[in-house]
Amino acid sequence: MHKRIIFALLGITLIAFGCSEERGTVPSAPEPQQEIGIDAEALAWALVTEAAWPVEASEEELGQAGVAQCHGANIPFLFFERTPITGDIVHYSLTVRTGPGQYDKIGLHRVVRENSPYHLIRTDQALFMLHGDLKDFEGMFIPGQFSPHLPGDFGIAVYLAQNDVDVWGIDQGWNLVPAEETNFLFFADWGIQREVDHLGIGLRIARIVRLVTGNGHDKMLLLGYSSGSATGYALLNQEAQRPYARRQVKGFIAADLGVRSDDPDWIEMAQGGVEYYQYVYDSGQYEDPLIFRDVAFLAQTDPGGDSPYIPGFTNLQCALFFGGGLVFGNTNAHYHAPILQSGLPVDFQFITVDQWLDFIENTAAYEPILFELECFELLAMLDSPYIDHLGDITVPVFDLGGAGGIAPYTAATLSYLGSDDITQLYVSIGAPEVQLEYGHIDIFTASNSPELVWQPVLEWIEDHSE
Repeated sequence: MHKRIIFALLGITLIAFGCSEERGTVPSAPEPQQEIGIDAEALAWALVTEAAWPVEASEEELGQAGVAQCHGANIPFLFFERTPITGDIVHYSLTVRTGPGQYDKIGLHRVVRENSPYHLIRTDQALFMLHGDLKDFEGMFIPGQFSPHLPGDFGIAVYLAQNDVDVWGIDQGWNLVPAEETNFLFFADWGIQREVDHLGIGLRIARIVRLVTGNGHDKMLLLGYSSGSATGYALLNQEAQRPYARRQVKGFIAADLGVRSDDPDWIEMAQGGVEYYQYVYDSGQYEDPLIFRDVAFLAQTDPGGDSPYIPGFTNLQCALFFGGGLVFGNTNAHYHAPILQSGLPVDFQFITVDQWLDFIENTAAYEPILFELECFELLAMLDSPYIDHLGDITVPVFDLGGAGGIAPYTAATLSYLGSDDITQLYVSIGAPEVQLEYGHIDIFTASNSPELVWQPVLEWIEDHSE
């Protein structure tokens, strides 16, 4: 196999992808003994009760939205935590069951401004955020919470909350599978549809909670990053086939990934991914063991040692290559704008090496092969039920990315949509060549991302909020 393709398959799993001590943690609930139905309305009321948020919706408002009063407020969560981040910005996080299986669960998050403890601001501006491969909500959108080399409040979720956006998000279930797991038969059917269903649950809970806490029952703006953008488009594709009243999303930010391409190099790379993941799946392996934790550990503890992942590279060179090298076949797409010597990354332009190692150290252990396979099928321009109604998608779309990221290779997606409200921004630093341009992950972790990326996102949210 061509060396560049090997690098692409090793690196593709990252396509997506200092606070107060005041915390209140609920012990884990016991494992259920029978199948559990998913009742987003009951879960929403349970969250309002657990978080001690005042109920500020009238009976008339609840009735108009078809939401029962105080329904099912005693449902236990597997985990609940309230964490003040900075000033009056607080992060609420919880884990909820979505089915009877051991790993049928998702994480939910809310980052929001409070007028006083447990009393949230009212705002028409709300955004639901979906991470991509490898990362979860916190690791992608509040990386400062996990890196000693960043301010604790660094992250787009905090930035938006500081500007009166009610920020919600989800952890896809594979983030909650521990590294010590060995039996992955449960992963066999964990594809895009499962993530779409879970995203729909998260949106429903968020919308009901916002209604109950006095913010109305409007549809939400959605941001999907990388493979999360593919899931977001799949949800929009599904909602386009439903009556308007049953839809939950009123606008979409596709962050550095589309689902259609007209670039032959990108399509060739994706076809290689389809062949690889189809072979692995057909062989009976349903999990993709993600290597990035180990890459970070080796780079931190034995930087000059021989890399087990890229022959001829040291452990540090391997980590640097994944961060700033050309890991997507014969394309120029990369994760971070690099500093090059002899054609190889030796540092980064807008993050430090320590920040990059912290970023990949805080990652999931596994990801479902089926989900990766179905994402590659989209990128390889194969037919898929997840995008067969793109022309019926009419919500506003913000196509956001880095000039050296993935978005330019999937810009053709916009020509398939039915929307007449499309915004496009591929952040560029004016580099002399694409290999040195703003990268796929730079849009959320670069030192200048608040000015170059987050501010335009905030402005788009303001323009598309009622």
